[in-house]
Amino acid sequence: MERAEALVYLPPEMIQPPLYPLRLSMDRERLKELAQSMQSDLGMVEPIVVRPVKGGGVQLVVGSRRLAAAKMARFKAIACRIKELSDREALLLSLVENLQREDLTWAEEARALAEL
Repeated sequence: MERAEALVYLPPEMIQPPLYPLRLSMDRERLKELAQSMQSDLGMVEPIVVRPVKGGGVQLVVGSRRLAAAKMARFKAIACRIKELSDREALLLSLVENLQREDLTWAEEARALAEL
């Protein structure tokens, strides 16, 4: 049975860092590229995932690069999917999201760009 979730727009500064941050560093140039992409007509393709925390507020679960890029681009609000998650579920979701990602090869990127 799936839990209810809500899509809201929140100021990036209101979002607390993840309980267990997986990324120790981010490439500044790639972050700038992401920020520029998010500012384009296409915007942000996928909302970040946050969870409510005790005492109010929300905590980042998935989307640390998108959140950092939104802050860099001085977004007033960012799309957030709010999910009720335990600490364990939040860590698991973050880990799965990062482990299942597979970057495109240079050939795949070139082919897609050629189609544009």
